Amino acid sequence: MNNLSQQSVSKAWNFGHVLRDDGVSYMGYTEQITLLLFVQIALGQIDTAIDHDLARAVRLRQAILKREFSGQLVPQDAADEPAAAFLGRIEGTNRISDGGHERADCNRDGPPPFAAAHG
Repeated sequence: MNNLSQQSVSKAWNFGHVLRDDGVSYMGYTEQITLLLFVQIALGQIDTAIDHDLARAVRLRQAILKREFSGQLVPQDAADEPAAAFLGRIEGTNRISDGGHERADCNRDGPPPFAAAHG
């Protein structure tokens, strides 16, 4: 028996003496302490299972995100319009050319969205 187990047994046995002095029999005490130990073991197993399942959920979440962003989660349809065209259509933005790159024209209706307030 290791040192921690010996200390636990010693504490439980000493507590049994206290209960005996209060009128609880050793049989009643051992019954209650046995039930308590079984509950403690069951809770430990539940904690271990929860930790395992949480770690598994994190791994699954990462795998799903990896597949989603690499286009492997859902089969791609060649007939779908490109994302840039779709976003341009639903946002109603004007796309302008900037050295071979497309960007949204932010100055179409006034100052930039984060212009400093004057006043």
